[in-house]
Amino acid sequence: MVFGGSVAVDLGLPPIIMHTSSAAFFPVYMIIPQLHQEGRFPVHGKFYLPIQTL
Repeated sequence: MVFGGSVAVDLGLPPIIMHTSSAAFFPVYMIIPQLHQEGRFPVHGKFYLPIQTL
């Protein structure tokens, strides 16, 4: 639990933890079905680079 959550518990409040990465990912998450329907997701072609093993 992060600092804010432990303070909320100490004050007897319900801890609500939101991470900025979740807020930033939300619009992307909502557009993925549309991109998939248009054939633009998953990425193919020159922008797609397979992972090479060493």
